[in-house]
Amino acid sequence: MSTLERLKFFAENYPNPFDNSSNITYRGAYEFLIDCPLALIFKTISNTSLVNKKLKVPAREEIELDGRLFIKTKFLGLIPTYWEEHPWRWVYGRHIIANREHHIGAMKNEHAIFHFEKGEGENQHRVTFYYEVAVKSRVLKFLLENTFNGFGKKIENVVRELVEIQGKHQTLIKGISEHAHRASKKLIKAGISKPMAELMGELIYQADDDEVYRIQLPKLVEAWGYDLDILIDNFLIASNAGFFEICWDVLCPHCKGTRSRNQDLEDLLKINHCVPCALTFELNDIDIIDVTFKISPSLREVKNISYCAGEPFKKQHILFQDNFGSGEKRKLEFELPEKLYRLRILGQKENLIFSTSDGQGKEFNWDGTNSITYDQVGRKINFSLTNGHGKEITYIFESLSLPMFYLSPLKIFNNQKFRRLYKNQKISDGVQLKLPDQIILFTDVVDSTKFYTRVGDKKAYGQINKHFKIIQKHIFSKKGIIIKTIGDCVMATLRSVEDVIEAAREISQEIEKCQDIEFTLRYSVHKGDVIAVNFNTGIDYFGNNVNISAKLQAIANSNELSLSQELYDELQIKNCPISFEKRTYLVDRDGFVMEI
Repeated sequence: MSTLERLKFFAENYPNPFDNSSNITYRGAYEFLIDCPLALIFKTISNTSLVNKKLKVPAREEIELDGRLFIKTKFLGLIPTYWEEHPWRWVYGRHIIANREHHIGAMKNEHAIFHFEKGEGENQHRVTFYYEVAVKSRVLKFLLENTFNGFGKKIENVVRELVEIQGKHQTLIKGISEHAHRASKKLIKAGISKPMAELMGELIYQADDDEVYRIQLPKLVEAWGYDLDILIDNFLIASNAGFFEICWDVLCPHCKGTRSRNQDLEDLLKINHCVPCALTFELNDIDIIDVTFKISPSLREVKNISYCAGEPFKKQHILFQDNFGSGEKRKLEFELPEKLYRLRILGQKENLIFSTSDGQGKEFNWDGTNSITYDQVGRKINFSLTNGHGKEITYIFESLSLPMFYLSPLKIFNNQKFRRLYKNQKISDGVQLKLPDQIILFTDVVDSTKFYTRVGDKKAYGQINKHFKIIQKHIFSKKGIIIKTIGDCVMATLRSVEDVIEAAREISQEIEKCQDIEFTLRYSVHKGDVIAVNFNTGIDYFGNNVNISAKLQAIANSNELSLSQELYDELQIKNCPISFEKRTYLVDRDGFVMEI
């Protein structure tokens, strides 16, 4: 296709939203072929912040006003420039469209597109960068005419480089600075291993601002090669020692953008707003809180540096986002992996939700006037979309999966070091966070009243305190946590029912061998959603599933563990060889009891 044909293709298929009929306008298209899977190409190019940084594009200041995004920067690093960034539009694997309306600077508006097509080879794809810009002088147009292809070649080289390293942004640090070295020595004294301390020192003093504005531990798993639990433990220790701060970032449930960063749980608000999404939402779902870390301001002031705005890379859950004019009709086709998906219209609460699986594909014709849910439709999806709203609307199609490098507060709440080092962290009043699938264990002293009467309060206290230490040791060895003690009872949570059984056996065996302890225990366990709330002991778990676990104690005797029907069924699916006896509690509910 010739240059003129290529320009005509974009003019017809991707019309410029700005009227440039009376403006000085430059139009250019640069294309290149690359042998690479489409998913990797799209992921790489959609990370336009990284591409722009590699191209040495100046950093930008983002300003959000009434749900609109404005950008301050310097064109060519010299000319002050200020524009409104219109919402980006994209279809995964097909195109990315950015439009900008300038208010200050050498340009009036920009219309930029990355377009993706299949090449001739099996894994070959053609990438075209199309750029249409209205400028204020013929000198700038002349400059663009003579430099555009060179800039396009730079984009091609950067994309090839990033694709070659699998799209991972790797910061190469040449030697450790003196500041980083001193920090690592202090981190070692705080209890961090030398290799980890050196990495933290480099992160604090040598990584770029855009790398450390939101430190995401799952991302460091890839970069540093450490297990996530190890990273969490070490960053909690380092934060307690004053090197980092924990941030509880509230995410918009639609765009997944960070709406607020909070250093304390008490700062979380029950009602939150996302102006760009025209959405007010209540903070009760733990999936809209992302735990990140930041460098302590006493060590280094980190600025929020951006090299691009609105890029699809920041919203990888969104597969399609585009404007529809009044009455506009469009057909779209997707081949999807097995996940949960949602189609919605920006600013409306109604949505179409469906999950995919193997089977017959489905065509959806949804007008956005009501909410519909489908279960297990085929992975080949066809949308027939029509805008019948009498005004321009934005359709958004997205996966309901969690954001990239997301770290759930559950990983922090259920961490031993957090419970020990951050006892004073409390959830703000009125906020009740739903925590899914918690395995709640209760331990209880058998015939405690007779025991206290027999040995007296002073001796009983010593034995109870010793048994608490035994329980804690074995719960902690399974990476569980103690939520609270209630008299001589312990409430804990562990990662699996198998861990509960093993911990209960180890606790009972140690107590039986201990000549200083004159009582035995019984145990009960249930699994389900709970609510995280504040209590005298800090963060407490509350709800019906906690009550069920506690009530199950009634059917357990000395050195026995009672399980709920749900956990019993889970073990049967796993072909657990343990024998259980069915017993009834709460008049009509069955529990299952095993000997420890």
